Amino acid sequence: VDIAVKAISPAVNDPTTCVNCIHYLGVVLKELAVKEDRSSLAGKLEAIGIKLKEPNFEQYLDDAFDQIYQFGRRDHTIVRTLIGVLTEIISAVPDVIRAETVVKEVSEMELDSLTNAGGESSFALAEHRNYVRKGLIRFYTVAGERFETFGNAQGSAELRKRAAELESSIESPKE
Repeated sequence: VDIAVKAISPAVNDPTTCVNCIHYLGVVLKELAVKEDRSSLAGKLEAIGIKLKEPNFEQYLDDAFDQIYQFGRRDHTIVRTLIGVLTEIISAVPDVIRAETVVKEVSEMELDSLTNAGGESSFALAEHRNYVRKGLIRFYTVAGERFETFGNAQGSAELRKRAAELESSIESPKE
């Protein structure tokens, strides 16, 4: 995370390094997504009266991506990469609770302005807004499929509705 944040600082201005870091973090988080929140060591220690406070999946997700998003939210490449990695993570989560956690991570990015074609946005160019929209469409589509797999039809319908709203807000290229 520190490397990614430093890479996108104005002094360094190296978004490629940040993108690589996001991908590495995504691999780690995808592995954590399928593991139990508690380690076997914590279970053994608790059996003898020692309690450990371990981070849960949501904390790992926040720690991995919140700062990067905070400092890179005006760069469509960074935002699109984060959404792409979160799409990969949600495709691997084993239950609806973790899927909801990943959806929450995306909703905290506050990218709702992208549902209004030509509306106020962090991205000046329509092309950049469309790139992010397409990433979000893919995210919400995959998330909807996962919610459907977990038997959450209502959640699936809401996510597919978001994808449809974004699809309808894709801007035509100006000539």
